[in-house]
Amino acid sequence: MCFGVVTKLKMNFLSNEVFLIFCIYVAHIRAQTLDLHPTFHFRKEQYWMNDICGPFFWEGYYHLFYQNMATSVTFNGYGLSWGHAVSSDLVSWKVLPPALLPYTDEYDYYGVYDGSAFMTPYGPAVVYAGNPIVQKPFPQYTMSMAWPSNLSDPYLTNWTKAAYNPIMPAPPAGYYWPLDPTEVWDDEQGLHHFVIGTGHYGYSAAALMFTSNDYISWDFDRTFLAQSGNGNGSWFCMEFFALDGQHVFSTDPVYAVGTFDNGPAQNFTPVNWGAYDDGQTLCSKSFWDDSQSRRVAFIWIPEADNGAVERGWAGTMTLPRVLTVNSQNQILASPIPEIDKLRTTYWKFDRIHVTIDSVYHLPDVNGMSLEIQFDVRHFTNLSAVGVRVLASHASDEYTPVGIWPLQGVYGVDRTTSSKSEQLGPSFAGIKLPADDQLHMRIYVDRSVIEVYTGDGLYRMSTRVYPTLQDSVHVDLFATSGNDKAAPPVEFRNVRVWQMASIW
Repeated sequence: MCFGVVTKLKMNFLSNEVFLIFCIYVAHIRAQTLDLHPTFHFRKEQYWMNDICGPFFWEGYYHLFYQNMATSVTFNGYGLSWGHAVSSDLVSWKVLPPALLPYTDEYDYYGVYDGSAFMTPYGPAVVYAGNPIVQKPFPQYTMSMAWPSNLSDPYLTNWTKAAYNPIMPAPPAGYYWPLDPTEVWDDEQGLHHFVIGTGHYGYSAAALMFTSNDYISWDFDRTFLAQSGNGNGSWFCMEFFALDGQHVFSTDPVYAVGTFDNGPAQNFTPVNWGAYDDGQTLCSKSFWDDSQSRRVAFIWIPEADNGAVERGWAGTMTLPRVLTVNSQNQILASPIPEIDKLRTTYWKFDRIHVTIDSVYHLPDVNGMSLEIQFDVRHFTNLSAVGVRVLASHASDEYTPVGIWPLQGVYGVDRTTSSKSEQLGPSFAGIKLPADDQLHMRIYVDRSVIEVYTGDGLYRMSTRVYPTLQDSVHVDLFATSGNDKAAPPVEFRNVRVWQMASIW
């Protein structure tokens, strides 16, 4: 089958023979290019996907919903449905038919937008935003609910929109773009609450709380949280949940850890703000995993180039991450341990010394789907130190991943990652360790790179697009800085695994 723009050419005026020849030509061209479709990250086989919606665990299965375009590789805001997949281990996934569809009801006719899942005495339910037919005087999205059609179906394949939809009245005067409800929580009196993202003219972004005593009739309660200052921005991809004795409020792409009074006051006080991910990600969505007593999050990683139409697919998700809150009210995030089951071929190097301003090629190590871990010591005075992934033999393409001590940043330098795409570096600030030692954990999955360091305090996800068939090598590197006569840099416990495909 010919995907993307090729399918657009299959019109009535083209004969089947001409179309077949064109498909063969396109297949030949694609055979000369790298397959950049991630192999162990969740993604669609073709067409567009974006934000995670309402993940949850129920009766032995994890459910993952996501914003889904059924027949388009580009996003235009119309026709979004809720894609649906299930898994028994959060690693391998079975893709099911879309759970919620547009074009059936006036209140979400043009799109079933972001939402969240929550548990009720009657089983799981979801609350979501909809793009209605009538939008006056400016876009006023609706809020609606849906329930599984058959709780005896282990996959919860079919979902039914509530007969009482939409559940939310119009927001107060002056607010606009109500979107992306949080999961529903219960207060000490048994009332149900959720928060939506919106904006307020003159006060920028805000979160509004709605309250119900029966899941059916919902009323505006109060402004839950507001961004100070002037502007017309809006908060998206909302979350609010308890974790490790604190509460977390999040909106794309930041979070706030704080204290919360779950009595009549329903007052949340932020203590510390941070970023879920330092890279090119959008819309984190998490859930409480009863089976393992942990909070697990996914984040959407959009494309970073203009090649999605030609490839026929767009968007992927980070690896599922376990979230915790440390004593400084910062969120720590690390990949779930179940990902380790994908490890196959293994290389280990106990100790390697890399001469300053040189590159050390790891012998026999190659691949585009890898996990890499290493410890590095005595690097504070260097310009850069780390690993080059997706490197061609002649270094025509390579992607340095590591730390740039003199700049006080870590991340992925994408300036040399592709001969066709001109992408800039993806850097973020990092507090250098006092003992001059650092552990890094890196996942490479064709066009996806995820980086974890600082015991989960620092994490970054980004995209790269190598073009050369031999851009599969892995090198260690160290670049001089203030100390031109620095001794070789010592890398310890260098471990590399090839990762099996989940598709």
